[in-house]
Amino acid sequence: MNAFDRPTSRLGVVAVAGALALVSVLLIWGIAVPSGPLVCPAVYPAPTNCRAEFRVGTGLVASIVIAAAFVLTVCVALRRSAWRGAATCGVLVLVVAPFLAYALVTGLPGFAVG
Repeated sequence: MNAFDRPTSRLGVVAVAGALALVSVLLIWGIAVPSGPLVCPAVYPAPTNCRAEFRVGTGLVASIVIAAAFVLTVCVALRRSAWRGAATCGVLVLVVAPFLAYALVTGLPGFAVG
């Protein structure tokens, strides 16, 4: 029985993955979508990534991808026969997710929802 087979170790992976996913989603909807990029050119019409209504669609897609990565990481971590490297990779994806999501939401042209 290795260290990853203990229930506390698996629950720790789930807790870390949950915290990282929550921070990523809060970053998207608390900072990236409302405030957008740091600098927008003074042209008319403004680029789509400088308008909040176009960042909502990109934020939604990024949130869905982060939620899917979290669910996959939890499923792998809680399976008894799962390879622990897969759970570690899932956590590493969630570590990179906030930085990548912020850059994508503020930098991509985006699309309007609805």
